[in-house]
Amino acid sequence: PGSDNITDCRCNAGYSGPDGGACVACQLGYFKRPVGSAECVICSPGEYADQLASVNCTNCTDNAHSLPGSGDITDCWCNAGYTGPDGGPCPACVPGEYKPLNGSANCSICLEGRYSPAPAQTACQICTPGFFQNFTGQSACTECPYLWFTERNETVLCEPCNITQCEIGEYRLPCYRWQHGECTSCDKKPVGTEYTHPGDPYDQNNCRFRCTSGDLFSDPDT
Repeated sequence: PGSDNITDCRCNAGYSGPDGGACVACQLGYFKRPVGSAECVICSPGEYADQLASVNCTNCTDNAHSLPGSGDITDCWCNAGYTGPDGGPCPACVPGEYKPLNGSANCSICLEGRYSPAPAQTACQICTPGFFQNFTGQSACTECPYLWFTERNETVLCEPCNITQCEIGEYRLPCYRWQHGECTSCDKKPVGTEYTHPGDPYDQNNCRFRCTSGDLFSDPDT
């Protein structure tokens, strides 16, 4: 009421144009809230506007995103680690599965020697030395059992430790689940002596020795 000039005619929300001029609807992916000559505003990432003359943008469903200026709910893609149709819903990949990229692709199962410990994983983790996994789609690796080991990453099966005695003058290092017990030289032989036996038990640095002259060795400290 009381307007006496064409410029008093202003574009409604959802439309843009000069005061007194033609008002054009905001296109898909844009919105405009105030009345007046302001320009339409592009929807932010994670939003969309699927109607002409929109006064608001709509948020994508949880765990999905869209590019700026998206004009349809199907422009909302499930995030990496989540799966579902474009537009949602987007449930998380379960433990033992992963999804590296955005979009509607299914979650993939972790292969043997790998695992994913929690929901919504974007990659599988590898089993480290001392651990193995011989099944697919698992949420954890398993420790090598006693007297079994693996020194490698991404192991499917552990290997048995070698617990045989070594050569004369050597003993076997302890076998841990992440390290094979190799033979190594005993280091307690006095000068002028030679080894006559390997370590006994096999993993003890206690190789027996004798004098190189054939005489019995006498330890001055005893």
